[in-house]
Amino acid sequence: MNNIPAILMDCEQRCIEGVIYSLARHNIELICLSIKQRCPVYYSKYVSKYIQSPDLSKSFEAYYDFLIALPYRGVILPSGDLSVVFLAEYQEQLSDAGYLFNIIEKSILTSIFDKWSCHKLCSMTRVPCADTWLISNESSLVTTLDKFDYPIIIKPTRLAGGNYIKVFNDKQAIDAYRQLSDVVNSEKFSRYQSGIIAQKWIESGMEDNWSCEIFYDNNGAYKGAVTFRRIRTSLNDTGTSTSRFYAGRREHNETLVEYTRRLLEN
Repeated sequence: MNNIPAILMDCEQRCIEGVIYSLARHNIELICLSIKQRCPVYYSKYVSKYIQSPDLSKSFEAYYDFLIALPYRGVILPSGDLSVVFLAEYQEQLSDAGYLFNIIEKSILTSIFDKWSCHKLCSMTRVPCADTWLISNESSLVTTLDKFDYPIIIKPTRLAGGNYIKVFNDKQAIDAYRQLSDVVNSEKFSRYQSGIIAQKWIESGMEDNWSCEIFYDNNGAYKGAVTFRRIRTSLNDTGTSTSRFYAGRREHNETLVEYTRRLLEN
């Protein structure tokens, strides 16, 4: 058994299953954290310890206190979006307390975690992306309506990619903005500090989604890349696809590697 355990957050999420299996194959001890008293991970033969955690969406401070009080230390791995934001914010304190990390520093994370910031970065580095407009309030939406070529989607900038509303006219766009504005300002999601964008709808199949993993050495020198074509993503309760890579096949895509390197190296 590896001497350094992996401490997995968000274990109630289905996407954690692949992470558990991949780490267990390398004989890594797994300590799983979940807001639920019991979830499928609890019954996994690969999990050595299962611990119920506070709800991160309700309090970063309570979750931090929970981690500090844990009698275990290791590499802490997030799965949910909010967990990544939390770890970036508390990385220094948790590192001092003995935790190890695999996430980038907060300033970089903040710029790439937000979909509007990502759009601006893509535009700056000449990476193709859908037409996108930042909607700062309802008045700015109304003044932007004449730029839309429907259908478009209205979506938060810092919630999972599947949380969008597809609209076909001005009235639907305004209604969608109001609905999502209530969501991002709700108690559950206000900690995400999410904005709202409108984006041109691009029709594509699930297998038109790709993922790219880029590898660098400790000096920042490029060492190689692996690209995957998705067979399926995970799904929201409404049936829309999320951005999570649930299953795929390895297939080289040099253009994608080039675009990914532009984003990471500029």
